Amino acid sequence: MISKSGLALIGALLVLGPVGPGNAVAQQAPAAEPAAPAPRAAQRRTPPKNAAEVVFVNGRQGVLVEAAVTNAAGKAVARLKRPLEPGKRAAFKLPAKAGCVFAVSAAFSDEASFDQGEVNLCADKVVRFVD
Repeated sequence: MISKSGLALIGALLVLGPVGPGNAVAQQAPAAEPAAPAPRAAQRRTPPKNAAEVVFVNGRQGVLVEAAVTNAAGKAVARLKRPLEPGKRAAFKLPAKAGCVFAVSAAFSDEASFDQGEVNLCADKVVRFVD
């Protein structure tokens, strides 16, 4: 009587044919495991359509006495109400649906001034004034 494992061996020999010095036996590589799925591509983050706030940082030696953020229509959407000492910061909320691109102007106690148009506050909400 032949066991089941013996039948499997006989079946394998019949499929492969005679084994001898002139006959090479090919050994099949084990089945490859399915490849892991490729990581999902990084989802692109859509930039905001409206800036929510702006932060003024006074990195100068002079006091920031006046600062304003105006929209494309020329309307002031944020304004400094009291002087900002050196090394201090102040945050301002912007109106809803104000957009991203603004003009920023500032004046200092040492008579220095700053005027910059087309500042993208969606990309960077912090405006640093430095010497």
